Amino acid sequence: KIKWNKIAVFGGIGVIFALAAILGLLTFKGKEEVLDSIAVLPFENVNADPETDYLCDGITETLINKLSQLSVFKKVISRASSFAFKGETIDPRKVGRELGVKTVLTARMVRYGETISISPALVKTSDNSQLWGERYKRDFQDIFAIEEEIASAIIAALRLELTGEEKKKISERRIDDVRAYEFYLKAKREIGLWTKEGCDQALQYLEKGLEIIGENAMLNAGIGYVYYSYANLGIRGEENGKKAESFANKALEMDPESSEAHLVLGLINSAFFGNQQEGVGHLKKALAANPYDGDILWWLGITYAFTGKISAAEKIAERMSEFDPLNPQTGPAKINAYHYGGRLDLAFELISKAPPLDPPGLFDYAWFLVYKKRLKEAEDIIEKNIEDPKKNVMWQFYFLLKWAAQGNRESFSRWLTPELLYTVKRDPQYSSFMADFYALLGDREKALDWLENAASRGFINYPYLNDYDPYLENIRGEPRFKKLMERVKYDWEHFEE
Repeated sequence: KIKWNKIAVFGGIGVIFALAAILGLLTFKGKEEVLDSIAVLPFENVNADPETDYLCDGITETLINKLSQLSVFKKVISRASSFAFKGETIDPRKVGRELGVKTVLTARMVRYGETISISPALVKTSDNSQLWGERYKRDFQDIFAIEEEIASAIIAALRLELTGEEKKKISERRIDDVRAYEFYLKAKREIGLWTKEGCDQALQYLEKGLEIIGENAMLNAGIGYVYYSYANLGIRGEENGKKAESFANKALEMDPESSEAHLVLGLINSAFFGNQQEGVGHLKKALAANPYDGDILWWLGITYAFTGKISAAEKIAERMSEFDPLNPQTGPAKINAYHYGGRLDLAFELISKAPPLDPPGLFDYAWFLVYKKRLKEAEDIIEKNIEDPKKNVMWQFYFLLKWAAQGNRESFSRWLTPELLYTVKRDPQYSSFMADFYALLGDREKALDWLENAASRGFINYPYLNDYDPYLENIRGEPRFKKLMERVKYDWEHFEE
């Protein structure tokens, strides 16, 4: 009996341990890491054909856009940060650390005439293990199917569950003809050059796309963006601004959720029509349709800064830091939030740590140096970095800041060409800078003229204008200033109600 009791006891213990082991395994499996963040890295152009580059970039961006619309992902890295790795030898662990993602998709692509070969691989960043890989060798006409198959394979490999609506988004073809799609991708490459010649070529490509498939929301939105780019370059601003609006509205008639069309209307209303309320409305709709787009986040953040909604601007800057950390605009987004929120010393500290290299960023740095009474350093920046002033309005602003800080009215006036004045009058931020310049020169009436223009164009950041802008100190006692601030305060308090 005793022996059998011992056997029963030990047998019972064995069963208990076995059950515990099984339950432990089940519990461990239940806590299996959810891989819900991804960076789609630029497809490698294996045969280094310049004419294939636009296709590599276009497919990469298409996949980013498809995945960013899926709620199963907590993070999909934006295009700018993803493309920071273009041309590099990829170390998934490094990418994971820098971008804060659990997985990366890499791919190699070769095109031979009408045949295309794509070899994607999905890698876990914690240990460099490959979760999925494939090789597609198809006719170029199958490019849409390949994009959809890659997106679906990523979801399957990560064991994520999609809703029926999300499955439709993966298979959505907003341009359903391969030739027209190719023209669209070529146009995007040309627009990115930010030159008149690039815009001219982009317009031709997009019009050829329309000739092939007829009216299309994405192509019309692209044309709208080209016309906005013309206006932004200072080329027939009024005429091209209206054309941009017309084509964007046409795109919305066909696709009310078009992120590209809402972006164009957001930019046109904010930068050219002075309607910040409508501009923000369109930018928010663009972001809802494309929640990880760095360009949309940047423009929404800067518009919130101009209108004095600093808490919203700071949230945008934080979002960019999370989803687009390597975007060159991510740092400036935070600096702008601090600047226009009145924390000038903190903004200066940030911009001093890594002085920007682009014209707007360099101008901002010089602006802060003048504010800090470090005029010689500001002049050195202007002299060392200046190019042909005709190429960019910010180069001209460099000189205006220099002459204003020196009190050189003659040189300052000589730089004010009719073309520059036309461009500046339409822009709320540029107009606020002009108010700063004239205040530096001691010309109170002209400073107030430009300040009124800035406010009428939507620069209604009441706390900044009334209390923080250091250049306006000598005009704040003026009756005109006080009366203007009453209107600005009302607009600021009621913005987005």
